[in-house]
Amino acid sequence: MGCSSLGLLALSNNTLQGKLFSGGFNLTNLNELQLDGNNFSGRIPNVLSNCSALHTLDLSNNHIFGTIPSWMGNMSSLSTLDLSKNHLFGRIPQWMGSTSNLEQIAVADNHLEGPIPEEFCKLNHVLDLSVNNISGSLPSCFKPLGCVWYKACVDISVYSLTAVVDGLCKNGDVKKGREIVEEMANRWIKANVITYNIIIDACAKSWDFEELDLVLGLMEKAGVEFNVETFKFLIDGYTSYGKINEAGRLIGEMHDKGLEVDTYLYNLMINGYCKLGSIENVLLLFDRMSNRGVKPNADTYWSLINGYSKVGEMEMAMKYVNEMQKKGFELDKVMYDMLIDRFC
Repeated sequence: MGCSSLGLLALSNNTLQGKLFSGGFNLTNLNELQLDGNNFSGRIPNVLSNCSALHTLDLSNNHIFGTIPSWMGNMSSLSTLDLSKNHLFGRIPQWMGSTSNLEQIAVADNHLEGPIPEEFCKLNHVLDLSVNNISGSLPSCFKPLGCVWYKACVDISVYSLTAVVDGLCKNGDVKKGREIVEEMANRWIKANVITYNIIIDACAKSWDFEELDLVLGLMEKAGVEFNVETFKFLIDGYTSYGKINEAGRLIGEMHDKGLEVDTYLYNLMINGYCKLGSIENVLLLFDRMSNRGVKPNADTYWSLINGYSKVGEMEMAMKYVNEMQKKGFELDKVMYDMLIDRFC
């Protein structure tokens, strides 16, 4: 197939399949090849060795297998290489670190093994080797940062930073996640609200309010504004722990900012007041819901019925049982058992 004048070929995020360039192709003038996000299989084709002008090659998120071919080290113009999310195996080639123009390498989420070659110290920008079977010691030029390692001159994106923080928080190491955000801020890599929300959610769920205060301080210093998810994570944590005043302050802040306070958030507050036996505040919140046009759901009524019956206000509890049924919500066995127990 004659494509000798083609400079850019972009076919990303389609459903293309089969082997890459199984026919005869002339791609000598190709500068950029983007085939990521398809269903290509087979090995990296030798025809690419003729692409002497190629500077960007993205074959990520396919089903390519085999080892990374050594002839790729002779592609002197190549500066960006992304082979992530395939089925590549074997050792990490040394040429990746010694090719003069190669600045960005991403081979994450494959089956590569063995140590990281010392030649990678020559890289100037991005290196992503995550989710492989890499072993051995790190090259001497790499600097430690918790369980993740960055070279001093590496540029890491906010998306990579968020992925690292998410992994740490899921493993219960919230403190390390916060420390990484702080360290990256010192390197002028600013975390976004999504990154902060991951740590805030983890702190709130574990009731680690000391760490939470540190994260909120970092967020304020960086000038990152809360979004609705931030408020939800905080209010959930505060109400479940009994810090109802802090949660109420955040609800007020949401109103001031014009953010929607939905049924879920009202339910958190109502349930929080019920746990404290503060029925007067429960009624005020329920009335406020109605006045603002926020519709109660089955969880709202469950909290009301539980709260009133808990303090012996069975008449009010039954009022909301009837209202709940009129609105088409069914009482489950747990609620029936609770009411029977409290009537007795």
